[in-house]
Amino acid sequence: MPVSPKRASFKRHIQAEVDSFFARHEPRETCLVLDSTGPAATKHYLVLAAIGLERLRQLREIHAFSGGAFAYFGYHALSQGKTNYPLTALVEGHSEAAVRRFHHPSRLSPVRALSRLLLNKTAFGTTAPLINTLDFIFAPEHLDKRLSDFPSNLTIYLGAKGQQLPVAVSARTSSGPAADGRQLHDLTVRELVTLATTVPFVYGARDRSNEFFDAAFTPGYRRTLRALVRQEYPVLVSTPWRPDTRGRITYLNCYGHDHQKLRMSIDFARLLLNLPNRDWGEDIEAAFL
Repeated sequence: MPVSPKRASFKRHIQAEVDSFFARHEPRETCLVLDSTGPAATKHYLVLAAIGLERLRQLREIHAFSGGAFAYFGYHALSQGKTNYPLTALVEGHSEAAVRRFHHPSRLSPVRALSRLLLNKTAFGTTAPLINTLDFIFAPEHLDKRLSDFPSNLTIYLGAKGQQLPVAVSARTSSGPAADGRQLHDLTVRELVTLATTVPFVYGARDRSNEFFDAAFTPGYRRTLRALVRQEYPVLVSTPWRPDTRGRITYLNCYGHDHQKLRMSIDFARLLLNLPNRDWGEDIEAAFL
Protein backbone atom coordinates (compact mmCIF):
# COMPACT_ATOMS: atom_id res chain seq x y z
CA MET A 1 0.00 0.00 0.00
CA PRO A 2 1.58 3.34 -1.03
CA VAL A 3 2.24 6.00 1.60
CA SER A 4 -0.44 8.71 1.53
CA PRO A 5 0.57 12.07 0.03
CA LYS A 6 0.06 13.74 3.41
CA ARG A 7 2.41 11.35 5.20
CA ALA A 8 4.92 11.49 2.35
CA SER A 9 4.94 15.28 2.68
CA PHE A 10 5.40 15.04 6.44
CA LYS A 11 8.26 12.58 5.95
CA ARG A 12 10.03 15.03 3.63
CA HIS A 13 9.48 17.82 6.17
CA ILE A 14 10.99 15.78 9.02
CA GLN A 15 13.97 14.78 6.87
CA ALA A 16 14.58 18.40 5.91
CA GLU A 17 14.39 19.55 9.55
CA VAL A 18 16.77 16.84 10.72
CA ASP A 19 19.22 17.55 7.89
CA SER A 20 19.09 21.24 8.70
CA PHE A 21 19.80 20.57 12.38
CA PHE A 22 22.82 18.39 11.65
CA ALA A 23 24.11 20.88 9.10
CA ARG A 24 24.49 23.23 12.10
CA HIS A 25 25.57 20.73 14.75
CA GLU A 26 27.90 17.73 14.83
CA PRO A 27 26.26 14.47 15.98
CA ARG A 28 28.97 13.85 18.61
CA GLU A 29 28.01 17.18 20.26
CA THR A 30 24.24 16.57 20.13
CA CYS A 31 21.68 15.32 22.64
CA LEU A 32 18.49 13.65 21.32
CA VAL A 33 15.37 13.56 23.50
CA LEU A 34 12.49 11.21 22.64
CA ASP A 35 9.52 12.57 24.55
CA SER A 36 6.42 10.66 25.68
CA THR A 37 3.88 10.25 22.85
CA GLY A 38 0.80 8.83 24.59
CA PRO A 39 -0.62 5.53 23.28
CA ALA A 40 1.03 5.95 19.86
CA ALA A 41 4.50 4.56 20.55
CA THR A 42 5.47 4.62 16.84
CA LYS A 43 5.35 8.39 16.36
CA HIS A 44 9.13 8.84 16.69
CA TYR A 45 9.88 6.44 13.82
CA LEU A 46 10.04 9.14 11.14
CA VAL A 47 12.46 11.23 13.21
CA LEU A 48 14.64 8.20 14.00
CA ALA A 49 14.62 7.14 10.35
CA ALA A 50 15.65 10.65 9.29
CA ILE A 51 18.58 10.53 11.73
CA GLY A 52 19.59 7.00 10.74
CA LEU A 53 21.30 4.18 12.65
CA GLU A 54 24.85 5.37 12.05
CA ARG A 55 24.17 8.91 13.26
CA LEU A 56 22.25 7.59 16.28
CA ARG A 57 25.41 5.73 17.32
CA GLN A 58 27.44 8.93 17.02
CA LEU A 59 25.21 11.15 19.18
CA ARG A 60 26.57 12.41 22.46
CA GLU A 61 23.42 11.37 24.38
CA ILE A 62 19.98 9.88 23.73
CA HIS A 63 17.26 10.22 26.38
CA ALA A 64 14.08 8.17 25.91
CA PHE A 65 10.84 8.49 27.87
CA SER A 66 7.78 6.23 27.68
CA GLY A 67 6.92 5.55 24.02
CA GLY A 68 10.36 6.93 23.17
CA ALA A 69 11.90 3.77 24.64
CA PHE A 70 9.55 1.60 22.56
CA ALA A 71 10.41 3.63 19.46
CA TYR A 72 14.19 3.50 19.97
CA PHE A 73 14.36 -0.26 20.34
CA GLY A 74 11.61 -0.78 17.76
CA TYR A 75 13.49 1.32 15.23
CA HIS A 76 16.62 -0.78 15.68
CA ALA A 77 14.62 -3.99 15.25
CA LEU A 78 12.73 -2.81 12.16
CA SER A 79 15.91 -1.43 10.57
CA GLN A 80 17.86 -4.64 11.12
CA GLY A 81 15.15 -7.15 10.25
CA LYS A 82 14.72 -8.31 13.85
CA THR A 83 10.96 -8.82 13.55
CA ASN A 84 8.82 -11.95 13.42
CA TYR A 85 7.09 -10.81 10.22
CA PRO A 86 8.09 -8.82 7.12
CA LEU A 87 7.44 -5.09 7.35
CA THR A 88 4.71 -5.36 4.72
CA ALA A 89 2.87 -7.82 6.97
CA LEU A 90 3.23 -5.59 10.03
CA VAL A 91 1.43 -2.71 8.34
CA GLU A 92 -1.49 -4.87 7.29
CA GLY A 93 -4.74 -5.06 9.24
CA HIS A 94 -4.34 -8.62 10.55
CA SER A 95 -1.29 -7.59 12.61
CA GLU A 96 -3.18 -4.70 14.18
CA ALA A 97 -6.08 -7.05 14.88
CA ALA A 98 -3.72 -9.50 16.60
CA VAL A 99 -2.45 -6.75 18.91
CA ARG A 100 -6.04 -5.84 19.78
CA ARG A 101 -6.73 -9.49 20.65
CA PHE A 102 -3.95 -9.38 23.22
CA HIS A 103 -5.85 -6.58 24.92
CA HIS A 104 -9.35 -7.95 24.28
CA PRO A 105 -9.49 -11.77 24.18
CA SER A 106 -13.32 -11.85 24.21
CA ARG A 107 -16.25 -9.77 23.00
CA LEU A 108 -16.93 -8.57 26.52
CA SER A 109 -13.37 -7.39 27.07
CA PRO A 110 -14.11 -3.72 26.23
CA VAL A 111 -16.90 -3.69 28.81
CA ARG A 112 -14.57 -5.23 31.40
CA ALA A 113 -11.79 -2.78 30.55
CA LEU A 114 -14.15 0.18 30.91
CA SER A 115 -15.54 -1.08 34.21
CA ARG A 116 -12.02 -1.76 35.55
CA LEU A 117 -10.99 1.75 34.60
CA LEU A 118 -13.96 3.28 36.39
CA LEU A 119 -13.81 1.06 39.48
CA ASN A 120 -10.14 0.14 39.83
CA LYS A 121 -8.49 3.07 38.01
CA THR A 122 -6.71 0.68 35.63
CA ALA A 123 -8.18 -0.60 32.36
CA PHE A 124 -6.29 -3.89 32.03
CA GLY A 125 -4.59 -4.27 35.41
CA THR A 126 -1.64 -6.18 33.95
CA THR A 127 1.29 -5.69 31.59
CA ALA A 128 0.56 -8.98 29.78
CA PRO A 129 -0.93 -7.24 26.68
CA LEU A 130 2.23 -5.14 26.39
CA ILE A 131 4.53 -8.15 26.66
CA ASN A 132 2.44 -10.15 24.18
CA THR A 133 2.55 -7.24 21.72
CA LEU A 134 6.35 -7.01 21.95
CA ASP A 135 6.71 -10.77 21.52
CA PHE A 136 4.38 -10.70 18.51
CA ILE A 137 6.24 -7.95 16.64
CA PHE A 138 9.89 -8.35 17.56
CA ALA A 139 12.26 -11.32 17.30
CA PRO A 140 13.28 -13.00 20.58
CA GLU A 141 16.99 -12.33 20.01
CA HIS A 142 16.21 -8.60 19.89
CA LEU A 143 13.98 -8.56 22.96
CA ASP A 144 16.48 -10.61 24.97
CA LYS A 145 19.27 -8.05 24.45
CA ARG A 146 20.39 -5.73 27.24
CA LEU A 147 21.47 -2.10 27.27
CA SER A 148 25.11 -3.16 26.97
CA ASP A 149 24.25 -4.53 23.51
CA PHE A 150 23.32 -1.01 22.30
CA PRO A 151 25.34 2.20 21.99
CA SER A 152 26.39 3.53 25.39
CA ASN A 153 24.87 6.98 24.70
CA LEU A 154 21.35 5.71 25.53
CA THR A 155 19.46 6.49 28.77
CA ILE A 156 15.96 5.14 29.45
CA TYR A 157 13.73 6.80 32.07
CA LEU A 158 11.33 4.99 34.39
CA GLY A 159 8.90 6.19 36.99
CA ALA A 160 9.65 4.64 40.39
CA LYS A 161 7.18 4.14 43.20
CA GLY A 162 7.57 6.80 45.88
CA GLN A 163 10.04 8.91 43.89
CA GLN A 164 9.38 12.38 42.52
CA LEU A 165 11.86 12.24 39.64
CA PRO A 166 12.18 9.58 36.94
CA VAL A 167 14.95 7.02 37.37
CA ALA A 168 17.67 7.15 34.69
CA VAL A 169 18.73 3.72 33.41
CA SER A 170 21.99 3.58 31.46
CA ALA A 171 24.52 0.89 30.64
CA ARG A 172 27.20 3.28 31.90
CA THR A 173 25.95 3.58 35.48
CA SER A 174 24.39 1.42 38.16
CA SER A 175 20.73 2.37 38.43
CA GLY A 176 19.37 0.49 41.41
CA PRO A 177 17.78 -2.93 41.78
CA ALA A 178 14.67 -4.29 40.08
CA ALA A 179 12.18 -6.38 42.01
CA ASP A 180 14.23 -9.56 41.57
CA GLY A 181 17.47 -7.96 42.73
CA ARG A 182 19.02 -7.41 39.30
CA GLN A 183 20.31 -3.98 38.37
CA LEU A 184 17.89 -2.10 36.10
CA HIS A 185 20.48 -1.85 33.35
CA ASP A 186 20.73 -5.66 33.34
CA LEU A 187 17.06 -6.07 32.41
CA THR A 188 16.23 -7.21 28.89
CA VAL A 189 14.80 -4.94 26.20
CA ARG A 190 11.47 -6.71 26.68
CA GLU A 191 11.49 -5.88 30.39
CA LEU A 192 12.72 -2.30 30.03
CA VAL A 193 10.22 -1.36 27.33
CA THR A 194 7.40 -2.94 29.33
CA LEU A 195 8.32 -0.92 32.42
CA ALA A 196 8.83 2.29 30.42
CA THR A 197 5.36 2.03 28.84
CA THR A 198 3.36 0.81 31.84
CA VAL A 199 0.85 3.65 32.02
CA PRO A 200 -0.66 3.30 35.51
CA PHE A 201 -4.31 3.78 34.49
CA VAL A 202 -3.97 1.41 31.53
CA TYR A 203 -1.61 -1.42 32.52
CA GLY A 204 -0.96 -0.71 36.18
CA ALA A 205 -1.80 -3.18 38.91
CA ARG A 206 -5.09 -2.71 40.72
CA ASP A 207 -3.31 -2.42 44.09
CA ARG A 208 -0.81 0.12 42.68
CA SER A 209 2.01 -2.31 43.46
CA ASN A 210 4.04 -1.55 40.33
CA GLU A 211 7.54 -0.65 41.43
CA PHE A 212 8.36 0.94 38.06
CA PHE A 213 6.13 2.53 35.43
CA ASP A 214 5.89 5.14 32.65
CA ALA A 215 8.12 8.10 33.60
CA ALA A 216 5.59 10.59 32.19
CA PHE A 217 3.43 9.86 35.25
CA THR A 218 5.98 11.05 37.80
CA PRO A 219 5.62 14.51 39.39
CA GLY A 220 9.11 15.46 38.23
CA TYR A 221 8.76 14.39 34.59
CA ARG A 222 8.65 17.90 33.10
CA ARG A 223 11.41 19.07 35.45
CA THR A 224 13.64 16.30 34.10
CA LEU A 225 12.84 17.27 30.50
CA ARG A 226 13.66 20.93 31.20
CA ALA A 227 16.99 19.96 32.76
CA LEU A 228 17.94 17.94 29.67
CA VAL A 229 17.24 20.73 27.18
CA ARG A 230 19.03 23.32 29.31
CA GLN A 231 22.40 21.63 28.94
CA GLU A 232 25.13 23.54 27.12
CA TYR A 233 25.25 21.42 23.96
CA PRO A 234 22.78 21.23 21.04
CA VAL A 235 19.52 19.37 21.71
CA LEU A 236 17.08 17.83 19.24
CA VAL A 237 13.71 17.01 20.82
CA SER A 238 11.15 14.74 19.14
CA THR A 239 7.87 15.59 20.83
CA PRO A 240 4.11 15.63 20.17
CA TRP A 241 4.01 19.31 21.00
CA ARG A 242 4.67 22.56 19.15
CA PRO A 243 7.70 22.69 16.85
CA ASP A 244 10.18 25.43 17.64
CA THR A 245 13.84 26.42 17.44
CA ARG A 246 15.39 28.29 20.34
CA GLY A 247 19.08 28.82 19.77
CA ARG A 248 20.73 25.41 20.06
CA ILE A 249 17.41 23.63 20.90
CA THR A 250 15.16 22.32 18.13
CA TYR A 251 11.73 20.81 18.84
CA LEU A 252 10.25 18.57 16.13
CA ASN A 253 6.52 17.81 16.23
CA CYS A 254 6.49 14.05 15.56
CA TYR A 255 2.69 14.02 15.12
CA GLY A 256 2.65 16.42 12.20
CA HIS A 257 -0.38 18.38 13.45
CA ASP A 258 -1.62 20.47 16.37
CA HIS A 259 -4.40 18.16 17.60
CA GLN A 260 -2.19 15.95 19.73
CA LYS A 261 -4.36 15.82 22.85
CA LEU A 262 -7.42 14.92 20.81
CA ARG A 263 -5.44 12.29 18.90
CA MET A 264 -4.13 10.78 22.12
CA SER A 265 -7.64 10.62 23.55
CA ILE A 266 -8.94 8.94 20.39
CA ASP A 267 -6.07 6.44 20.42
CA PHE A 268 -6.78 5.55 24.04
CA ALA A 269 -10.51 5.20 23.34
CA ARG A 270 -9.76 2.85 20.44
CA LEU A 271 -7.47 0.77 22.64
CA LEU A 272 -10.03 0.63 25.41
CA LEU A 273 -12.99 -0.19 23.15
CA ASN A 274 -11.21 -2.61 20.79
CA LEU A 275 -11.60 -0.39 17.73
CA PRO A 276 -9.21 -0.58 14.74
CA ASN A 277 -6.35 1.89 14.63
CA ARG A 278 -4.27 2.04 11.46
CA ASP A 279 -1.93 4.77 12.70
CA TRP A 280 0.85 2.54 14.01
CA GLY A 281 0.96 0.57 10.75
CA GLU A 282 1.03 3.78 8.74
CA ASP A 283 3.89 5.10 10.88
CA ILE A 284 5.93 1.98 10.06
CA GLU A 285 4.93 2.25 6.41
CA ALA A 286 6.02 5.87 6.10
CA ALA A 287 9.31 5.36 7.93
CA PHE A 288 10.49 2.08 6.39
CA LEU A 289 8.69 1.29 3.15
